[in-house]
Amino acid sequence: DASQGVGGSHAPGSPDVRFPGVEDVDAMVEDDDCGCNGAPSNQQAAERTSALLQEEAAAVGQGIPPPPALPPGQSGLPIKRAPSVQLQHEGCVDSQEVPSPAHTEVDEPDDGDRALAFAMGAHSRCGEGSLIRMLNDGCIRSILLCEITIGPTRHYNSIKKALESGAAACSAVVRLEFEEGLHVMGEETNVPANFRVIMCPKAGAEKVTITSSCGRPLLSVSWRCSFVSCRDLNFQSGPPAAGPDGSVRRQRTLCACAGKLLLSGCQVSSETGIGLCVVRCGLVRVQDCVFAKCGFVGLAAAQRGSIQARGCRVTESGHFGLLSTDAESTIEVVDCVVENNSTYGVGVGAAARFRAFGSTLRGNQVGLVSKGAESLAELVD
Repeated sequence: DASQGVGGSHAPGSPDVRFPGVEDVDAMVEDDDCGCNGAPSNQQAAERTSALLQEEAAAVGQGIPPPPALPPGQSGLPIKRAPSVQLQHEGCVDSQEVPSPAHTEVDEPDDGDRALAFAMGAHSRCGEGSLIRMLNDGCIRSILLCEITIGPTRHYNSIKKALESGAAACSAVVRLEFEEGLHVMGEETNVPANFRVIMCPKAGAEKVTITSSCGRPLLSVSWRCSFVSCRDLNFQSGPPAAGPDGSVRRQRTLCACAGKLLLSGCQVSSETGIGLCVVRCGLVRVQDCVFAKCGFVGLAAAQRGSIQARGCRVTESGHFGLLSTDAESTIEVVDCVVENNSTYGVGVGAAARFRAFGSTLRGNQVGLVSKGAESLAELVD
């Protein structure tokens, strides 16, 4: 940028800096539930899956030894491990994986295929052409995966209805495939506890746009044991929501209050508010996404929320491109472009953290503004 403010200074003639405080974020998420209590642990989920596998194998005459016990708190998926950070909220402790900034990766674009390949590859020693192996594969796939197609003329025409189905509740992984075209959601979807959801276009679909007509977030992840992965989808918020006094509330297209949300190759916009809002125990990773024309902020982290982005573009926001608001809120970006936002490219509030590696800030009225005690803004070429 031609002029940029760091440590509280900003360009002459630009408006005074005002970061949304905790009260503003509380107003945006007042109806959301953190969902930190009462959810099954990863160990319990692994034990349940193991029991189902053994029962199914016994039914077809192929007994299998149980898989080795997992250490407490460790999932059964063969994913990369990285240093952990402890996040606390209202008495709960949630250990989230946070890779070091220089090696941040979003390497789980389709976790459903990984889960199925791991389970079906480990349950039998029979050869690839074995009839028993083929039968076992079909049985285990039906146990682990629920595949639902969403479309205007389909039985399931909304995300919420699909996730409330009995088939989805009985499966370990739910894959929602969208037909090509525009999908209008008339109600907010809050992903249930302990669900692993994959959302992607149906094979052959070129463009899928999902929008809201209810003035509420399209998708909320509010349970720490929930996992959502979205690939190659276009999310748009619909009409703004009106408050009790008739005022217009800042809309959020996607929201994560807990759990894990992965976005890959997606486009996100919000007519009057925030494209992606992450608060409390939420952990979000985005890769190769575009956040454009958000009325207030492209991506916002607050109340210990964490966002990790790689290869993304944030542009034409009404106020901030990226905003890390308060204590322990963190945004880390790698190879990203933040450009042409109306006021600030990046805002960092008191005790909040922002780190950028190999990223570009350009065309914003002010590139980076850091305001408040103990705020940290780090730019690395």
